[in-house]
Amino acid sequence: MYRGGRSPYMQRSVIAVAAIALVGALAWWLIPLHEPSRWRTAIAEAPAGADRYSWTDWAAVRSALHHPTADAIENAAYGADLLETTALRNSSTDLTQLGFTLNSIDSELFVQSKAGDADILRLNTPVDPSTWKGWTKTGGYWTAPNTIVNQVLAYAQVVDGGRILITSNLPTYLTQAVAALGQSNAVPDTVSGSPLSAFTYSGSYACSALAMAHAGADDQASGQDLVARAGMLNPILSYTLARNSATDVSVSMGFDSGDQARTNAITRQNLAVGQAPGIGGSFTDIFKLNRASWSGKVATLDLTPVAGKPLMGMLATNAVLFATC
Repeated sequence: MYRGGRSPYMQRSVIAVAAIALVGALAWWLIPLHEPSRWRTAIAEAPAGADRYSWTDWAAVRSALHHPTADAIENAAYGADLLETTALRNSSTDLTQLGFTLNSIDSELFVQSKAGDADILRLNTPVDPSTWKGWTKTGGYWTAPNTIVNQVLAYAQVVDGGRILITSNLPTYLTQAVAALGQSNAVPDTVSGSPLSAFTYSGSYACSALAMAHAGADDQASGQDLVARAGMLNPILSYTLARNSATDVSVSMGFDSGDQARTNAITRQNLAVGQAPGIGGSFTDIFKLNRASWSGKVATLDLTPVAGKPLMGMLATNAVLFATC
């Protein structure tokens, strides 16, 4: 077990963040240990080989935020750093045309790949596409009218009597997403627990999204120096950033072996207590590092945001802490 650090960024609503702490903690312990989490099941039933899976447990989010109204939930989720993983930001008008709101969603898995994007929504109440104004049906799926702005809602198909709504930016990828339901595809080792929201990246996508190449020349030079001094770093095969509660954000990194996981738990702990080129300042301004550990082929950093810092957005890209290539 290793310890260290803290980190910077824009201030968000600390009150909203604090409100989710107890609920998030209780939700973790109330999940039966012998049952797979809904998050893990959702990824297993999504198209395999995607670059990025973004999970939002809307039922848990609403509970954590004390059940805000449909008009208030988006702002409340934003203030609590729980809006980064949804594909439905600023889409309330589109959702109204589909007959539901964010408060109608039980869970959402947004899948992004080179072949297309899909949003898999499990709903509390069924939707009826025959009531959608301007939508046209072609085969088994529906095509949106030009009044729908969010492109991931361009094509849609309902399953399970309308309680599962799958949408996509491409009809071909929509077909893949529907076909994947009920399957049991491989799930990265970094996916565990029952977070309120989470990102999971494939190794190749992590290599691109987390690379310091996105930073300026000075930050790249600083990052290279920090990496050289931190110790051995190995390529990340999968990466998961999860917000478990207001005070609990975890970063899990999958490696090729247990030895690599152990080594990287140590070296990435060293990075986590240093400077944060590409973000600015030091990681200790953004988060407190509570623990660095490894289990099997996975190294995990357990973090507490400093003063409500929005870690889900800050650590999603461009962080030297996760240098991988």
